[in-house]
Amino acid sequence: MASSSVVTQGSNMNGSMGARTRTRTSQLSGFKSTSTRTRTNPNRARKNTARSAQGLNPRAAAQPHSSSSSSSEKNKENNAAAARLKAATSDAAAAPTTQTLDASGFPRLPLPSHPDIIRGEVASNGLRYVILPNPVPPDRFEAHLEVHAGSVDEMEKERGLAHLVEHVTFLGSRKRESLLGTGSRSNAYTDFHHTVFHVHAPIEDSSRPQDGPLLPRVLDALHEIAFAPQFLSSRIEKERRAVLAEAQMMNTIDYRVDCQLLAKLHAENELGVRFPIGLEEQIEKWDEEMLREYHRRWYFPANCTLYLVGDFGVPVDEVKNCIDAAFARAPAKVLDDGEQRAKKHEVRPPVRHVWGAGERLPLDDLPESLTPHLFCHELLEQYMLNVFCKVPAAPVRNHGDLRRVFLQRIVLSVLQFRISSLYQRLARPCFTSIELDHSDSGREGCAVSTLTVTSEPADWEDATRIAVQELRRLQKFGVTQNELQRYTDALLRDSEQLAEQHGTVPSIDNLDFVMESDALGHIVMDQRQGHDALLNLAEDIQLSEVNEQASAMLSFVANYGCTDRTEMRYPVVGDEPPTWTTAVVACVPMSDEGCPGMSEEALAAVLADDSVEIEPVVDVDVPDQLIPDEQLAALVESERPHFVMPGGLSREEAASVTDPANVVVGNTYLRRLSNGISVNYQLSANEPCGAALRLVFTGGRCRESQSAPSSVSVGARALSETGCVGPWSREQLIRR
Repeated sequence: MASSSVVTQGSNMNGSMGARTRTRTSQLSGFKSTSTRTRTNPNRARKNTARSAQGLNPRAAAQPHSSSSSSSEKNKENNAAAARLKAATSDAAAAPTTQTLDASGFPRLPLPSHPDIIRGEVASNGLRYVILPNPVPPDRFEAHLEVHAGSVDEMEKERGLAHLVEHVTFLGSRKRESLLGTGSRSNAYTDFHHTVFHVHAPIEDSSRPQDGPLLPRVLDALHEIAFAPQFLSSRIEKERRAVLAEAQMMNTIDYRVDCQLLAKLHAENELGVRFPIGLEEQIEKWDEEMLREYHRRWYFPANCTLYLVGDFGVPVDEVKNCIDAAFARAPAKVLDDGEQRAKKHEVRPPVRHVWGAGERLPLDDLPESLTPHLFCHELLEQYMLNVFCKVPAAPVRNHGDLRRVFLQRIVLSVLQFRISSLYQRLARPCFTSIELDHSDSGREGCAVSTLTVTSEPADWEDATRIAVQELRRLQKFGVTQNELQRYTDALLRDSEQLAEQHGTVPSIDNLDFVMESDALGHIVMDQRQGHDALLNLAEDIQLSEVNEQASAMLSFVANYGCTDRTEMRYPVVGDEPPTWTTAVVACVPMSDEGCPGMSEEALAAVLADDSVEIEPVVDVDVPDQLIPDEQLAALVESERPHFVMPGGLSREEAASVTDPANVVVGNTYLRRLSNGISVNYQLSANEPCGAALRLVFTGGRCRESQSAPSSVSVGARALSETGCVGPWSREQLIRR
């Protein structure tokens, strides 16, 4: 659901998060969002963090290019990485090795854990805590208290109660209010699987340093919010009105689309109906005792986790002491037998899923999985198709797990580039976007593969056919050897860039990543550990195992309409189980034009149609260099380029120049080559190991004559879409 907020005295209350929010890997220490996206999808508003295996960035994978380092340098880097990885996992390696490989032959050697993360528990009541010192931003820290209860834990007559309790406890806290004016920011939100209260604070109040560190006050406020709320009648009524107003604000077309997608994706459980905002008719009736009862049921220390990330200004041991001082007084919840202490539910969220992976489609549990659902609305402007496959979220805990994720990212990156290339080749593309996403979701307790197709309504059939054909092509024939090498290098290159950001990632990003990894059961590595692990496993990636992943991963689209392995038109090779479509939702404009010929039966027929013969892609030879070293050396020798005095300097600036090759104005380096080309650049630490280049030419549309209007724009477009460099075609260049 679209995020909405009620602002009270500088604090923001988020009632619920995007219903289609699915976690892809965080930018701070692993995969950035990987999906086959060619254009922004107007009907999708996901917040994407991610699948928490570390070290991959699909942006680099989308535009692979040859690494500039030599093979000897690569070998040195790989050897160093292997040595670091061996040292990091030495304890695990020393354990018995009777089961070092999984069923697919992948190694089970555990991944190393983040060396700076400290985990503990308050002995008296079971409250868990996670501490991660982090220097960015300096002199500030994040404190998030996660209550492991959300909207799916509500009873039938409590739909929206988790959200209202969040409002009342958070905004009713006087100790939280006392943080106003200290430079702190506080917030809270409710989701399917949890409720989170968080504070971003400086080490101390700069206006009142005599009051001492803020950490104890922040923790004291979180204790009051979670374990000592007042539930005043006046506050309940105030927040009831706020929540009802928030529900009205959220009732947008995006929210309605989200609800439709979730209702069909999770038709077999409560995730499809237990949206955090709740039902207005119920919210209006709850009294104080209803709120207190929900609070007693779920708000106890052993059902909570405290996350502290940032610059605390004190040693970690003192941080632990502050946690004990603030939370040890919260009583443990004792079960009815009077002996056992209540604890967190083992499965979060506590729902039953029907999986789309195995030898056959589970039709008994998903009888409508092969029947597309049409959602028609007058506010929709484009056709949007979503084909879902829901599978278990696989924790990334050992090298075999990470290897599988790496293989999946190669497959997704190859498809991403193929779709982008196809869009550019078509004179009139019939689709706006074709996107394939595979994401873990801690909030939904599963992983989901989603094919999303958007187009103009009149083009729905052609767009759907093209999407299905391209996925079938990759499922049947796999990636080529050149594609494997290019995208492996690209993903590793991006992993290296992320590793260079070690120690510079903001605390809030680190915290979000750790929380999501914990929800999914992943091992949390820092950026360097993640990069080392990827370098180690990428050395022997085989084309056959990548194509086995593609064969299984994409079978839910390629074999739409089939119900078991014996019926498959596009067989799955290897040991991975087939995947099956678990839901299909098409969002269609409700207008006179609409989508011509659209019906549930027509859409199902298009998805199942395999009358077109699928051919493999032609492998393209991609150059390592555009200009050979010998030719470049000859050019330098003949032209003898050198720097001259740059233009555009004031008289004073020009007078101060002693070396034309070293002119700096502000933070910009100014150069001019002897042929008159100006070269200006700045150095930035924002993207280590990366750079952006822009070429600017004089002229433009103003150079066009009346007899040749648009000649410059047409020429520039023709050059960009059909141009070549020397013997290399455009297709070879963009793949580089």
